[in-house]
Amino acid sequence: MLPKLSRYLLVFVAIFVMSYILPSIYKTFFDVRINTPNVAYSVVNEKFYLTRYENGQTQFIDEQGTSYSREEYMDELPINNFYYHLGKGTFPDSLAGIRLDPNQLRRESFYQGNGSFEFSMPEYGLYPMFESASDFGIALPKDVFRINDQIEFLVAKTNEVDVQKSKVFTDAMLEAGFTFPSVAIGGIPSFMKSRDDGWFIQDKNLQLFHLKMVKGEPFVKKIAMPAGFEIKKIVCNDHQSGEFYATIFDNKGGIYLLMTKDYSLQKLPIDKYNPKKHSMVMSGNLFNKTAVFIGEESVDAFVVDRDFNLVDTYKEQLPKKSEMTYGKVKDVLFPFVTSFDSPSSLFIGIYSSMATTFYWMIISLILTIITLVMLLRQNKSIKNNLLDLLLVLGTGIFGFIAVHMFPNKEY
Repeated sequence: MLPKLSRYLLVFVAIFVMSYILPSIYKTFFDVRINTPNVAYSVVNEKFYLTRYENGQTQFIDEQGTSYSREEYMDELPINNFYYHLGKGTFPDSLAGIRLDPNQLRRESFYQGNGSFEFSMPEYGLYPMFESASDFGIALPKDVFRINDQIEFLVAKTNEVDVQKSKVFTDAMLEAGFTFPSVAIGGIPSFMKSRDDGWFIQDKNLQLFHLKMVKGEPFVKKIAMPAGFEIKKIVCNDHQSGEFYATIFDNKGGIYLLMTKDYSLQKLPIDKYNPKKHSMVMSGNLFNKTAVFIGEESVDAFVVDRDFNLVDTYKEQLPKKSEMTYGKVKDVLFPFVTSFDSPSSLFIGIYSSMATTFYWMIISLILTIITLVMLLRQNKSIKNNLLDLLLVLGTGIFGFIAVHMFPNKEY
């Protein structure tokens, strides 16, 4: 009995290993690259322009498919490429009735990207509290804080709790209405930034607070929030314009900007963001903001004006690998695929995906019949090898290789 259990343990391990190795080899030799376009919106012509890399060259087109040279493309997007025009001396004096100041454009322009992996990253639970009103630039503090049933500051060198500082900040947070512990926190933990805006923390009751240190003392501001507003992630920024503190993603696919002027929560007119499927690129300038969602199936772009009204949208369906020859052959060969990485995570894990069709069952049936014929030719008992036949039928080529790699010995 023990030899049979050991043998089947080896068979299952072999199936698992083969489900990773064989698809990886197939992908290495036959994978197809999907060229995702870069999308930009022109204030001049009020339409979208795209750049994509195909056949070894960069192509410049608009949403109607009209092709442009690189110089023509730059001319169609003077705001997006204002450094180029400043260098050539072709930067316009005004646009849409607004006088253009290069310094103002530089301040108002920003770019930020949020990958899917950011939403699966674990929180370390230890955060630096910078001095937000430093006279000599931003310096790395000698302690970090954590939040449980209170806020505690730990001296990094000794790993001891600074009881006095912890009490001062805890009392200030309680006085502002904070209910421990926290459920979401966002900030910039690096001193490589132009300013420090502190931390934005959602408490147990889903209320949002702004916490920072000013001249060594706690500053706590309660921010008005809709009831039951569950935050998925807070992404703070160091944009030169200082228009908004952070981009806030909720659990329903909504995207909000926390405005600097009055702590108001400005919702973007977009409700399709899924961090498990999309990466997001958001850019802005003096005239508008553009959000582009990049997924495996499509690229979606949204433009909003300065008052956050939806101006225009663009959608492009990307070719599906499952509908290409590469994907169809893969679904025939492999009933499932095991991998140790995922586009939505930076961490090693065991990820499994099933074939999108059942064509693999044809190969499985053929391999099961081959196995059955081999057993009959070797005069082996079908009853004693029934589990082998079921494994081949259920796992296809993986099971076929495994059961023949570790043949069943009849005692």
